[in-house]
Amino acid sequence: MDISVDVWLRGDNHATTYVINPVGREPGNWTESDVSAVLVSMLRTLERARNPEAPADRPVALRGFSWIVNPFDEGGVVIALELSLGAIVAGPFNIGERDLSVLIQNHNSWVIPTIQSIHIVGIGVVLGSVFMVDLRILGWAGMDQTLRQTTNRFGPWLTGALCALLATGALMVVGEPVRELVTISFWVKMFLVVLGTIVALFFQSTLRKHEEHWEKDLVNRTGVKWLAVATFLIWVAIIILGRLIAYDHVWGSWSPAKKA
Repeated sequence: MDISVDVWLRGDNHATTYVINPVGREPGNWTESDVSAVLVSMLRTLERARNPEAPADRPVALRGFSWIVNPFDEGGVVIALELSLGAIVAGPFNIGERDLSVLIQNHNSWVIPTIQSIHIVGIGVVLGSVFMVDLRILGWAGMDQTLRQTTNRFGPWLTGALCALLATGALMVVGEPVRELVTISFWVKMFLVVLGTIVALFFQSTLRKHEEHWEKDLVNRTGVKWLAVATFLIWVAIIILGRLIAYDHVWGSWSPAKKA
């Protein structure tokens, strides 16, 4: 069946209409695989609207977009998707709003949500571990323990979480390279991740080698305390930038996605 779709590219004030034909059966008989085919075709259409030379069968990962099913004024329902590239609306479809919403919710396998969940938990563990060590450096908590004892307690959690972030982050990039790699938010995030990791590893290494110097002198220096605050803010910025990957247009002309 032919499906009409309206595409709005980010920065444009007009829509362009296309026709797609991803499935043969009527909406009332759709399965989860049919809905997946419709969503993939919509995302490919949005990509070709931005880049007409993009392959028609370009691999697409069904994540990284916001969606909603809305009633259509003249009957039926429409599917609306929003990404950093723009927005696309398909329909109307002669199917119940709730039925179509359930099909969209179930279209994806458990793999990607699981990877994303592990990634988010990893970020939380990293942030929490850095926060507890920083509180000890600032003298606001954990004063009944030495700095070495505090890092021995939270350091393994920090290291393990960083490894989990590396693994799950790589899988997400492989799953949808265009969404990740063609954004300034991603590259700034990666720079801060490398910077934060270097600071954490350097701190743990120097503490092991010069524990007494740290306990008696360095931990009391104002510069070290400010560095602890800066390190925590780096990881907060990483979380914010990770969310902004889907909204890279906020960078305006700086965004590679906007220029692509």
